[in-house]
Amino acid sequence: MANNNDFQVDPMGLAFGKTMEILTYVGLAAMLIPGIIYLFGVRPFTDVHLVAAHWGEPASQFWEHVNNMTVHGYSWFLSHLGYMDMLCIAGVAILGSVPLFSILAAALKAKGPYKGLLFLLLLEFAFAIVKPLVLGGAGE
Repeated sequence: MANNNDFQVDPMGLAFGKTMEILTYVGLAAMLIPGIIYLFGVRPFTDVHLVAAHWGEPASQFWEHVNNMTVHGYSWFLSHLGYMDMLCIAGVAILGSVPLFSILAAALKAKGPYKGLLFLLLLEFAFAIVKPLVLGGAGE
C-alpha cells in the first residue's frame, strides 16, 4: 500500500492562511516590543503602577482615573503614538485587523459564490471597525 500525502489547498485558503500568519507576526511584534520597552519606563503615556491599580475597571473609568481623559472613537490612542504604551495598542489594532485583511486576501482569490460571501463578510468587519466612530462607542 502506497503512502500518498499529496494534497491540494485552494488558492483562496492559501491566501487566507499566509496573510493571517504574516500579519499575526507583525501584530505580535508591534505589541510586544513597545510593551517590553514600556515596562522599563521608556516614554510612557500612563504610569504603569496606575495601570495595575485600575486594570479591572470599565474602559471609561480606567482612562478617567489613569490619565484624566474621556475616550471616544480611536483618536485617544492615535494622537499619542509617540508613547510606548500607545504603540502597544497599535499592535493590538493590527492583530484586530488580521481577519479583515486575511478575508480580503481570500476574497481576491475566490471564485463563484465564495467571492460574494467573503465580500459580504468584509462589509460586516468594516462596519464593526467604523461603528465606534459613527455611533460614539467608548469600547466597553
